[in-house]
Amino acid sequence: MKMHDINFAGLLKPILERSTRDNLIFEPLLFRLNQANDREAFINLLKDENIKITDTIYNQLCELISSRSPFKKLNEEELKKAVNVHLNDVQLHEYGVWAFYPWKNRVVHLLGKEEFLEVITNRNKQKITEPEQKILLKKKIGIIGMSVGQSIASALVIENLCSEIRIADFDTLELSNCNRIRTELENLGLSKAVIAAREISEINPFIKVVCYTEAINEYNIDSFFNKDGKIDLLIEECDTIETKLLARVAARENRTPLIMETNDRGMIDIERYDLNKDYPYLHGLLNDVTYEQLKNLTSQQKISYILKIVGALTTSTRAKVSFLELGQTISNFPQLASYVFLGSGLCADTARRILLNQFKSSGRFYVDLEEIISDKNIADNSFKPHLSSPTRIDEMMGIADHVTGNSSEKIPAKLAEELVLCAAHAPSSGNDQPWRWLYRHNSFFLFHETSRSYSFGDYKDRASYTSLGAAIENFVIASGHKSYDTDVNYFPATDKRLIARIDLKQFTGKDHLSKKDLYKNIFTRYTNRKLLPRQKIAMETLDILKEAAESVESANVHWITDESKLLSMGKIISACDRMRLLHPHGHYDFFNREIRFSNEELSSKCTGMSIEELHLPADARFALKLLSEQPVMHALNSFNGANVLRYVSVQSAVAASAIGLITMPDYSPTSFLAGGRAMQRQWLKATALSIAYHPMVGPLYFFPRIIFGNGEGLNDTMRTELTELRKEFLQIFPGDDTRGEILLFRIFIPDDEKPSSIRLPLDDIFVYKND
Repeated sequence: MKMHDINFAGLLKPILERSTRDNLIFEPLLFRLNQANDREAFINLLKDENIKITDTIYNQLCELISSRSPFKKLNEEELKKAVNVHLNDVQLHEYGVWAFYPWKNRVVHLLGKEEFLEVITNRNKQKITEPEQKILLKKKIGIIGMSVGQSIASALVIENLCSEIRIADFDTLELSNCNRIRTELENLGLSKAVIAAREISEINPFIKVVCYTEAINEYNIDSFFNKDGKIDLLIEECDTIETKLLARVAARENRTPLIMETNDRGMIDIERYDLNKDYPYLHGLLNDVTYEQLKNLTSQQKISYILKIVGALTTSTRAKVSFLELGQTISNFPQLASYVFLGSGLCADTARRILLNQFKSSGRFYVDLEEIISDKNIADNSFKPHLSSPTRIDEMMGIADHVTGNSSEKIPAKLAEELVLCAAHAPSSGNDQPWRWLYRHNSFFLFHETSRSYSFGDYKDRASYTSLGAAIENFVIASGHKSYDTDVNYFPATDKRLIARIDLKQFTGKDHLSKKDLYKNIFTRYTNRKLLPRQKIAMETLDILKEAAESVESANVHWITDESKLLSMGKIISACDRMRLLHPHGHYDFFNREIRFSNEELSSKCTGMSIEELHLPADARFALKLLSEQPVMHALNSFNGANVLRYVSVQSAVAASAIGLITMPDYSPTSFLAGGRAMQRQWLKATALSIAYHPMVGPLYFFPRIIFGNGEGLNDTMRTELTELRKEFLQIFPGDDTRGEILLFRIFIPDDEKPSSIRLPLDDIFVYKND
């Protein structure tokens, strides 16, 4: 017969049918050879020459006899004699039971049930007393979820904590499960519940195992809890959030205590519905949702509940890293065998004490091995910036005293305060507000307050100079509105902390910017980071904004509106934003100088920005909170992770009406001061036109270190990536590396308005000393 003539499907059908049936078998067959029917069936079974036999019944009898006389050590001859007496003329092969395990094709000769339990629990004494053991051997335990639950079930059975165990799991074993499920590879594709049931039977063939190979749901949950007697304890280890809630609803209705172990930090939850019928589900974490509601949520919508359950912000560093890498470098949340086995021990110990009424509490508990077994004197390697001290008032006065001004007109304190408040409403990097103002000798002196501005993004103070330039522009506009001309003198002293001396004179009649409606927008200008559908913007509007910035000498504005270029720029910005959060100094700046996670923190510091201003969805905000911890950042850096961050700014970029770049001819400090003024004129004009303005500064934080600093402060991976990103950037915004790149930003049509960011009190930024 030729190969292609063979009906393989026909040949395989009976084999597959038998295999499918056999795959559900988990109970051993027990033969007692002193019973005629069993003896005949057993003889017929052994006609199969492939059946393997394990017979150590004599040794088991020796153990039994020795355990009954621990006070006397019997020698070999005495043991043999005692065994014969115990057998009482019963043939050795007829004593006890023979357990046949069909899935292994093996029979094992064992003591009868009572003697088996006597020997197997002998080593429990007196950690478990004999009366306690009798109580435990009447208990029924249910376990839902057999990935972690399999090891828990084994621990319970090995310790003999119950007479019946009910297990449930709808899933089958995959190769990736074998990193934590202790089983043979030949079981791949089998039901996890059946695998666990077989292991239980191989440990103790006398225990009753009830096996559910379908998902636990509203239709079978009552059977799981109550069929043939109510379970005394539930151990919940399932992955499905609605099943977790369903199990708790049933546990409360049945007054059944519940245990859950989470495979991280040795966290174990205990809910004593047997002692408190009103105990809140999962300590109150799930009280605001019903099973039906959870069941109908999408996977994305369930995330917030899952995060509540696991206490994501209190998980281990590696668990937090795993949350951030889901869907990137890993497809499912990882679990380790070491913690599975730890958890099984924790559950078994807790179960025993609950069943014996030795433990009555509910709550969440931790047995964190990394905390308990750890290096106690390890050095703190977290990043700490070298912050300068705030500039003293006497220092500012000493510097100002050596600078001669051109103004002889005294400005009243009230007016001086008004002008400085206008200046203070300029934008600044991370809202750090790097300015201090002094009025002395009829002149205004603007100082760079380096104690506020020191940051990774402020390379060679250029970000600060841009902010200070914007503050100068606000001051000039406000002065014009008050009918004063201004004479601005940059860097008038050798101490470069003094940025400018500004002298005021009464208005002489020349055209003032205040006539161009910019003044009224000083207090309404703000950064808008919302993500809205893209709307095209008229070229006439772009020209107006371009003209506003380019009214500052030598300033240039470059626009992109092409969708493919917006997408490319979004990828560049995202890559740089990711790099910033993975760089120790950049990470410190973002989470310690800029983002405020609470209104209390924002109000107390009066710098930085509320997390609300980022307009992040819930999952992104959660990811940011995880990433705020330096150990998480260090762990991600170890494998160049957090790739999800490569795309966070892409949506904002492609939704922009346009992305712009403001440049000056060179990289000098005065160019950045002038560039900051150009930026502020444009931003105020955008506010007047109801155009939203959003700086996207990541690339400009990093590129200067590649262009002017030979990669200063960057690791090799970052240098290589930034070099390529710079090439892509110049393809979008052509130019040379000698120019000063002041601001990269997006504009779009907003849907509403909001107040600008919080500001420092006037006393923190202004000193009026006109003596």
